[in-house]
Amino acid sequence: MSDKAFRKLNIFLSIFCLAITLVSLISFNTLMNKSYVITPDKYPTRVNTDRDHDGGTVGSLHKSEDGIELQCDFERTYSLPFCEIEFVISTQGKGLDLSTYDSVTINMDYQGQEDPRFRFYIRNYDKNYSVKGDAMSNKFNRLDFSLPDKNHIDLNYFNVPFWWIDHYNQPITSSAVDITNAVSVELGLGASTLDGHHSIKISSIVFHGKIISKALLGELLIGLWVTYAICYVGCALHIAQRSRTRAAEQQRYFTEEIEELKVKATTDPLTGCRNRTEALDTFYDFEWLAQQGKTIHIALFDLDHFKQINDQHGHEVGDKVLIQFVATANESLGEQYLLYRWGGEEFLLVCLEQTALQCNESIDNFYLAMDQSLWPKALKVTTSTGVTQLKEHESIRTAIKRADKALYQAKDNGRNQVVTFY
Repeated sequence: MSDKAFRKLNIFLSIFCLAITLVSLISFNTLMNKSYVITPDKYPTRVNTDRDHDGGTVGSLHKSEDGIELQCDFERTYSLPFCEIEFVISTQGKGLDLSTYDSVTINMDYQGQEDPRFRFYIRNYDKNYSVKGDAMSNKFNRLDFSLPDKNHIDLNYFNVPFWWIDHYNQPITSSAVDITNAVSVELGLGASTLDGHHSIKISSIVFHGKIISKALLGELLIGLWVTYAICYVGCALHIAQRSRTRAAEQQRYFTEEIEELKVKATTDPLTGCRNRTEALDTFYDFEWLAQQGKTIHIALFDLDHFKQINDQHGHEVGDKVLIQFVATANESLGEQYLLYRWGGEEFLLVCLEQTALQCNESIDNFYLAMDQSLWPKALKVTTSTGVTQLKEHESIRTAIKRADKALYQAKDNGRNQVVTFY
């Protein structure tokens, strides 16, 4: 083959491969969409309420031409009241693989209280953890949302409730979201719902995804360019190599960006400590543990005279003090203690399944570790602490308020001390 013919063929194949790549990337967002629709006509439905747990909520279903209506007379006599509609996909263990979808739209109307919150569950069957005859053993993949969110809910926001993992004593390998074999989909009102009559009219639940994944599409395109490069080593090899490098850099950039977003969502960027958002997301789990008779203690730390440190030595030194405070806590406290940056120089500590004596001894050891630490600018850094226990039928916010009162008592008593309120 002459050089001229090679160049012509090389140009033709370059244009051909480029055209395939562009068409694939453009059509990915327009022509490669897929959806799966769940409607009351497609699957049997049933209503679940806290009446099964001796609660007072009453629910009923009413079908219409354009959907189904869940009517709930909510009565907060049960500790965790709920009223839900369940779409039963399968009772034999063979469900739907919803992991190939990335978002869901819930076509619904609601009448009842202002600014309601809803719960959405996808229950998954797996022989490794599901127990025959016990529908609750099917993994709960849960998401809480408000009415404006219903048009687009990212499936990446789902999580597995801590109570399910704890109740069935599941290993860490079973704690991740799994919707590869969904046997039911549930929608309803959660524990924050007010007493009274509520109505949810559902026409459909639509899952959205792509015919092929972005990763698979990338692999196919890279394969095309690699084949072209092998056949035409000259300038085609250079183009293919550059394309692979660009694709790898883009993939690495996306991966790093996603990991960074995950860390930012749950971690304080300065200290590496869990942040307030992470704490708020776990409040329900702590309250549930307390209702199961587990011992949960709450402690609030506030660094003494922290404003003076910032004013006299600058915010950079103040930041270093916060970083060392968290580092000292992580070294001193065990796995049963979860530390969150609650705000500014204030930190929230949750003591899991520790007696009051154990919790207080651990805090005393932490105080000793702080006293022995070498702080920036040879500062002597102390903290005031308020401690309380989360009661069985109490919201964690109430317990935090009580710990906050104890904290202020510690400050009023001269700081650098622990005050406990029960």
